[in-house]
Amino acid sequence: RAFIVVTTLGLMVIAGFLVKSGHLGFTFFPSPEGKGVYANVSFVAGTPKDKVVNYLNEVESALYEVNDEFGSQLVVVSAVTHGTLRQGRNGQQTLRGDQYGWISVELTDPDQRDVRNSEIVAEWEKRISKVPGLESLTIEVQRMGPPSKSIDLMLEGDDLDTLKMAALEIEDALTSYKGVSA
Repeated sequence: RAFIVVTTLGLMVIAGFLVKSGHLGFTFFPSPEGKGVYANVSFVAGTPKDKVVNYLNEVESALYEVNDEFGSQLVVVSAVTHGTLRQGRNGQQTLRGDQYGWISVELTDPDQRDVRNSEIVAEWEKRISKVPGLESLTIEVQRMGPPSKSIDLMLEGDDLDTLKMAALEIEDALTSYKGVSA
């Protein structure tokens, strides 16, 4: 009996060491690849509607360039929406105004393609130019699995300049981690 207990404890210690050292990966709630990708565009207030619409069309064209590069079988359909910005998981918060827009993309089933969502997004981001007046451009992959984002921050305060500086510092710090985008 003592031999079995010692052997079991020894194997548990070795397994713990392998996970902790990174030699054996472990994900508590692995997320399967989804079919949806969303691009949110936000310009500074007062940006003319035509500029936002033209930019949304450029972003969508960049998506189809990526589609063509990977064999024209990635994108099932895309829809461009001007005047709103969807935020949060599944778009539960919506901002309205001429300076906002978003693109919803349905990709082919992950089982029917060789390209991962992260590769598609990385190539798409490379092809999108930043233009004057663009406040933010975010591309998010539809998440499956746990019901919340891994990192979710909200800053509060009275001084907008201090909040903006803090947000930029947090963004810089977070983007240094692999797999995190701000």
